[in-house]
Amino acid sequence: MYINFLSHGSITPLQVAQRLQHAAGLVWLDSRQPQHPKGRFSFLGANPVEYIEHRASASAATWTEALEPLDRAITQRASSTQQAVRVPQWIGYIAFDAAVQPWSRHCLDNSPLLYFARYPAVWGFDHHTNQVFIAGDDEKACKTLARDTWQAPLLPCSSASLSSLQSPQAQSHTVAIKQALEHIRQGDIYQINLARCWQAELQGSPLTLWRRMRQASPVPLGVYLQHLSNQYCLMAATMESFLDWQRPTQQLSTSPIKGTLRNPEMLSHTRLAELFRQDIKEQAEHSMIVDLMRNDLGKVAQTGTVEVTQLMNTEGYAHLAHLVSTVSCRTPATLTLRELLAATFPPGSISGTPKHRALQLIDQLEPIRRGAYTGCVGMVDHNGSLDLAVTIRSAELNHSQLCFYAGGGIVADSHIEREVAETELKGRFFFEAIQHLNMDADEIHDRA
Repeated sequence: MYINFLSHGSITPLQVAQRLQHAAGLVWLDSRQPQHPKGRFSFLGANPVEYIEHRASASAATWTEALEPLDRAITQRASSTQQAVRVPQWIGYIAFDAAVQPWSRHCLDNSPLLYFARYPAVWGFDHHTNQVFIAGDDEKACKTLARDTWQAPLLPCSSASLSSLQSPQAQSHTVAIKQALEHIRQGDIYQINLARCWQAELQGSPLTLWRRMRQASPVPLGVYLQHLSNQYCLMAATMESFLDWQRPTQQLSTSPIKGTLRNPEMLSHTRLAELFRQDIKEQAEHSMIVDLMRNDLGKVAQTGTVEVTQLMNTEGYAHLAHLVSTVSCRTPATLTLRELLAATFPPGSISGTPKHRALQLIDQLEPIRRGAYTGCVGMVDHNGSLDLAVTIRSAELNHSQLCFYAGGGIVADSHIEREVAETELKGRFFFEAIQHLNMDADEIHDRA
């Protein structure tokens, strides 16, 4: 891997995005919380040279079969020397719909269920040192990206607006929760994640909407990803790490988030921890998912290596706080990407326990398909290591149709009104973002 360091402050992530906004396959891995373990680096790229995808209409029997060529490509290009900075080479996502495709009652459109594109070079931003760099396959790839960026005009983000925002009826979500609670009482499941979807039509630039989203809710794992066709765009302001797999050392970890409290006053860590200790329902919800993720990692771990390295830590974000744990293990040297994802996808925190039955009920109880929401999104670096986030707090744009999703975990102690309110709380940052869409782009002040 070749890295070219530039002078401090020579360009910002937003300026790169503005210059490349009309290029094919613009992608922005946005991290603006240097204090967070995954908040140090941001990366941007465009014009990928190859891609791998799987659609509902594909002849392949399952989405996991589509991972085989990605596995081969990663193996062929993986560096034998471990890099100090994990620079993305492949960036993409797996939609939640991929997990339920074989038996879903919903009619799936032809948007990709799985999509990964290879970027020969990317811009990198180190938020600890304020260092800017371009990294990629070789010097030629880095120079090409630099030339394409500097030669493109620095255009402001064009205006954008949403029309016909359709708010889902709280009553339908209430009915779904009641049915889920009955399944729990019957012993069919112990926990299930149920979500709602807000739909609208977007006029204008999705980059402007994304800029508003990241302003409303700074997070360590934000993603803006445009498909090569530029007819599909995924935007996620997520804070949940799904899989972090260090292939050279075979270290694998997951950090499920489960348990949510209102946090409008941005309470201290100590106070939040005290409130969570008093909330038996949130603790139970979290504990079940930790056990589920221990089981999932156990499917691919070396015997005896699965451990919970952090249990029920608290993390505060805009308007809310979460419980977060970390489960880790060591994997066999022969493990493939396909085997890893087949054993663990979709993330346990957004499905339920037992997972397969919860997935079936999600498909039955939710009125529309989830799309990319609650799947995963992220990168494969130059070492062939994997870093994926859970696709939550996400908006999905297909042509001009936009869907935004929010959900929560249901357990035996859940109160229906509180669960409905939680989905609206989680969607609050998005509603704040769209309230300001019609303002002039130059009036948006953020630390890009």
